[in-house]
Amino acid sequence: MARAKATPKSESNLTVSSLKPKTIAQKSMIESWMQGNNLIAAGSSGTGKSFVAAWLALVALLVDKTHSKIIYVRSAVPLRDQGFLTGNIQEKSDPFFAPFKKMINNFCENDTASEILEKKRIIEYLTTGYLRGETFDNAIIIIEEFQNMDFEELISIMTRVGENTRLILAGDTRQNDLFRSREKSCFEDIMKVARRMPDEIDVIHFYPADIVRSGFVKKLIMVLEE
Repeated sequence: MARAKATPKSESNLTVSSLKPKTIAQKSMIESWMQGNNLIAAGSSGTGKSFVAAWLALVALLVDKTHSKIIYVRSAVPLRDQGFLTGNIQEKSDPFFAPFKKMINNFCENDTASEILEKKRIIEYLTTGYLRGETFDNAIIIIEEFQNMDFEELISIMTRVGENTRLILAGDTRQNDLFRSREKSCFEDIMKVARRMPDEIDVIHFYPADIVRSGFVKKLIMVLEE
């Protein structure tokens, strides 16, 4: 697999592997990003939305060097049921960041890549409860599982965008954890916002036919859709 050289800091000497899109939706996501859009990647799990988002952010950071930081954000909703567990909020939230960290390591072909970038604060992993008052400049903000946020929660993140900062939102309405507390997901409302901001936000839809995780998952989701 072809590799693109990248050195965020001389002592890191990390590289980023090339990515060949497997579906039209993945290709559209990459092309739209290269055109300068902020992205909403919405649709079925297993379609590679987060995978492509991680690669795009790494290329911007380490190859093109157009940005200096990745901010990876997930909702704190899944942590609400873990209040009784030992550990601070970081220790409780670490398992929810693990899949993204694995993607970073895979793309850099280095098992410590995520750890290296995190120690240098080149990548920050945050939950939504700790963002008020922040401004993120020169960053790529990836908002994962955004369907698990209410509208105010999501907007509180999006209004943190500073100079030369771009957004990638990834989510799937079928994995909405808010129904347990009868809260309303932001999904429909943010889609309305995106339609009013077509020059700033591009929505890429991923369907069951775009699933690449496995043939079993693809068939399962298609049956559930029917």
